[in-house]
Amino acid sequence: DSGLYYYYYKKMLQAGSIQEGLFELMHDNKTLSMRTLNSVQQIHLYPEVFASILYRVTGSQEVIDPVYFYIGIIFGLQAVYVTALYITSWMLSGTWMAGMLTVVWYIINRTDTTRVEYAIPLRENWALPYFALEVAALTSYLKININSTMEMFSYLLMSASTFAFIMMWEISHYVLFVQAISLFLVDCLDLVQTRKQNLKNGHFVVRLMKLLLHFYLVFTVALTLNLVIKKMIPEEENEH
Repeated sequence: DSGLYYYYYKKMLQAGSIQEGLFELMHDNKTLSMRTLNSVQQIHLYPEVFASILYRVTGSQEVIDPVYFYIGIIFGLQAVYVTALYITSWMLSGTWMAGMLTVVWYIINRTDTTRVEYAIPLRENWALPYFALEVAALTSYLKININSTMEMFSYLLMSASTFAFIMMWEISHYVLFVQAISLFLVDCLDLVQTRKQNLKNGHFVVRLMKLLLHFYLVFTVALTLNLVIKKMIPEEENEH
């Protein structure tokens, strides 16, 4: 799997332009015999697309080799992962010592907590840092003593990191489903402030419309992204 993901990353960089690279990945007739498939969707190549575009637009071609740029992004995400764990532990315990113990415990048990040392391009290495960031933002949002500015920042960070988590890992919805059940139980036990239960505010029709809006936004994320990508690729048919 690691070699396959990196192959598509190199393929994007070898293309003449970003649009051409996206077109080749979305009309891939080399991966499967006698078939043309959208590799970006079916193999979940959004991380490679993001990394290759970032490599091009930042002008890193003259500074660093593509492989080290790719590895650097993933290792940078692991730093975000550990930092998010530290912040979450600090907020839950109220002391920085708990955060340090969490980081030390993670490093000591890294063979059981991550596979980044020997399988760098795996989807989990791209996705879990965003999930840890989402958990930290959610923990901050649910705190009782928090000002409105920090609450809004936590909400926006939680939304952005959740979106990134979904885009980075094809099985992220299973993790989010477990989290949703946990939040539902927290709500049932009345452990969440009433003003933060937005879906419970207003009359029944208002609550129903809010719920439908939430579902609409969730289910149109992938569709919107596909439309944006299709607008970026050339209009001509696949020549292969």
